[in-house]
Amino acid sequence: PPSRIEQPHIVGAPSGLPGSTASTLARPHYLIYQRNLVTVSQEPGVPCMPYIAVSYAWDASSSMSLVSMADRRVTRQAYEIMLDLSQRTNLALWIDAICIRQDDKQAKERELPRMADIYRGAAAVWCLVNSVDAEVCKSVQRYVDFADRELHLSSENGAARRKLESMFMASRGAKEGLTRLFAERWWQRAWTFQEATLNPRTLLVGAVPQHRDPWARDTPGGATVPIADVLKAARFPHWLTTGLTSSEDVLKRPQTFWDALLAQAAIAGRTVGLGEAMACVWRRDATIDHDLVYSLLGVCGLSDRVEPSYDKQFNTLLCEVFNAAAVAGDYSWVPWCSEIDHGGCPEGMSIVPTPQLVKSIPTTPVKAWTTAAGLPELPSDGPLAQCGVRVLMRNLGVVDACTAPLTLQETVEHLRQLGRSADDIWDMLFGTTVGLAADVTSVLADSAIMEQLLDYALSFIYAQQNVVNGKWEVSYKLAKTPRRLAYTEYGDMAQQSWFRRRLDRLVVVSCVSGEIVVRAQDAITMGADAALFALPVTPKTEGVARDLVIVSGEKKVIRACAMGVLVRNPGVSAGERWEATLVR
Repeated sequence: PPSRIEQPHIVGAPSGLPGSTASTLARPHYLIYQRNLVTVSQEPGVPCMPYIAVSYAWDASSSMSLVSMADRRVTRQAYEIMLDLSQRTNLALWIDAICIRQDDKQAKERELPRMADIYRGAAAVWCLVNSVDAEVCKSVQRYVDFADRELHLSSENGAARRKLESMFMASRGAKEGLTRLFAERWWQRAWTFQEATLNPRTLLVGAVPQHRDPWARDTPGGATVPIADVLKAARFPHWLTTGLTSSEDVLKRPQTFWDALLAQAAIAGRTVGLGEAMACVWRRDATIDHDLVYSLLGVCGLSDRVEPSYDKQFNTLLCEVFNAAAVAGDYSWVPWCSEIDHGGCPEGMSIVPTPQLVKSIPTTPVKAWTTAAGLPELPSDGPLAQCGVRVLMRNLGVVDACTAPLTLQETVEHLRQLGRSADDIWDMLFGTTVGLAADVTSVLADSAIMEQLLDYALSFIYAQQNVVNGKWEVSYKLAKTPRRLAYTEYGDMAQQSWFRRRLDRLVVVSCVSGEIVVRAQDAITMGADAALFALPVTPKTEGVARDLVIVSGEKKVIRACAMGVLVRNPGVSAGERWEATLVR
């Protein structure tokens, strides 16, 4: 095996390549150059040689087969990748299973915070996806053109949708190419999200064909396609999932897969909020649960705020991450808390969403929420401990009244008697799962549609609730509109979210600030001094008087027993000032 050598002195390294000059980015400790493991100077003024960072799906069986390289044992899979890629480029390589000593836990934990910078600073990132070949590349290009040219027509009318579906079904070869591409296990590995997101020079690289130009250098050799094009092509299968049930697949992948890819396409190349990264990474898999957290820290800018350790209890690690995000002023993760089963969550986890929770949610809401402006700084010292999350909240007052448990139909009638509009009712029922009424009507460019859209969704829910002998009927006709199909899709999302959450009886909770709707089983734990607290997020659409709130069963020890969208009463202020509060 090649021996370990010191890094050669690089004279006149090409300045156009990332990593060839001094940089503020953390650099690797080791690189592979001409099949040798070389040390990399960490001195700020010493240029780092240009390198290619490699992303691949670990073969679980390969970890049991080790070979010697320099002063360490490495997986046979990584060693063979090194031999293969060293024939395809003159540049150095960074391969995690070789450049990070895998049998040294402390070394691994020390390297984790540097991973994002290693991929950012690479001259290129090669993602090894064996199915990428000439046919797959043609399929991707076909659907890139297809999405750019035709996809906007999908919301115009049913005829346009049927035309697009027919075109998709007719393009058998292209569809099979995408199916092969997205069937690769690489897409499901947690770490590949970070590896494929941080560098604009990221390619999916296929296996080398049997016959290739032996003189070709500094190119992958096999077929390649920019990941940006692949993510753009994925918009079409994502569009096809709209209106499907969560059990239906497109190209043999579920809704969560396509929703995660769409989110990845939207955030590529920029630092993102923790909530956005969760939508991508927590729909993927990891052999060790901790990697679902560590693999997103670099993308969110939290690497220096969370100390890696695989010895931590996983729930403790989750609390630590959300505490770190709150101190950094990032509350993009808060809307995910609305899906927590507050009655069944462990102590200290009432506003701590888990990867299992995120993975179970097929779609993310439209627009929805953003971190509130003008928040005071949350102190980083104090009782940040392993149980609970300290966040900024506003006290909206004690609970004044609760209804008895009501059916959905009774809940809607009660809210209408209180003078609530269709927009208000939609937000209290579907605002956290589909999107706020203002966001939906903004996307649809029709501010007058919500009454019809609400009635459409409710009619189908009522019909399915009253199933007789396994059959159900509903008679509802949406008024004619040039974008009728798009409206029905949002109505379908509303009814699917209702049944996915297994809702039955509801309770309307009132305080001086307004009303929210919660599950009847969550209202059981409310004590005499139950209170509502607004979380530090605000609707992305300006001028919408809505708060995302938790209900705490008591005021002394804050623990979320329910969560929902509060519709403010007219003329009522937004509540008291923001205060740091530990939520258990």
